[in-house]
Amino acid sequence: FFFFFFFSFFFFFLMIRRPPRSTLSSSSAASDVYKRQVGYFLGLGDRHLSNIMIDYRSGEVVHIDFGIAFDKGTLLKIPETVPFRMTRDVIDGFGIQGASGEFKSGCEMITRVMRDRRVLLQTVLEAFIYDPLVKWSLDVDNVKKGDEASRRSVSVAVQQGGDVGADEAAAGAAGVKPKNKPRAVDAQRALTRVEGRLKGMDGSEVLSVETHVKRVIHQATDPARLSGLFAGWTPFV
Repeated sequence: FFFFFFFSFFFFFLMIRRPPRSTLSSSSAASDVYKRQVGYFLGLGDRHLSNIMIDYRSGEVVHIDFGIAFDKGTLLKIPETVPFRMTRDVIDGFGIQGASGEFKSGCEMITRVMRDRRVLLQTVLEAFIYDPLVKWSLDVDNVKKGDEASRRSVSVAVQQGGDVGADEAAAGAAGVKPKNKPRAVDAQRALTRVEGRLKGMDGSEVLSVETHVKRVIHQATDPARLSGLFAGWTPFV
C-alpha cells in the first residue's frame, strides 16, 4: 500500500495535472520537476544516483526505492539536509536559465496545487498512522550513536517536530531515538511536518508560494549542505 500510494501520487501530477509541453522544457531534468517537488513535501530522501533512473525511450526520470520517506533521511548516520537532489549536473540540464527558469515556475505551480488540495492530501496521509507496515523511525543500527551530551541537547528539538532543518540534522548526527515510544507519536510528528510544508510554514512564518519555492531551491543547492552529505550520495555529480 505504501509504494502504491507513492506511484499513485506521482501519476496524479505527471498525467492528470500535467501542463502543456510549452510550459516546461522537454529535457529529462525538467520533466523531473513534479516528482522532485512532491518528494520534498513528503520528505522523500535517499535520492542517490542508483535510485534515479532514466527512460531512454521518453527521457523521463523514474524514481525508485521510497523506503526513506517522511524525513527519515535526517536520522541516517550522515543526515540528509537537502529537500531534494539539485546538484550541478542536474542544474546544467535545465539550460541557460538554470534552476531559476522553468523549473522554478513548475515548482511554484506544484506548490499551489498542493496547497489548494491540502485537506484532501492530509486525509489520505492520515491513513498511514494506522498502517502497521509503515516504519516511522529507523533501526538503531542505521543511526549514528553520539555521546550523551549531544543526545540531551537535541532531544527536545526532535520531540517538537517541525520542518527539515538544523535541529533534525543534529538529531540524526547524535543518533537520537527515544525508546518505548508509541509508533503513533512518530507518525503524527512526521505528518505534522508534511502539514507544515503544505501550509508554507517555516517555523512560525507563513511563506508565500514564491518565497517558499525560492527558499527550498536555495537549500537544495546550498554548497554547505551538499558538502556535508554522504559521499555515496554523490553530491558532486
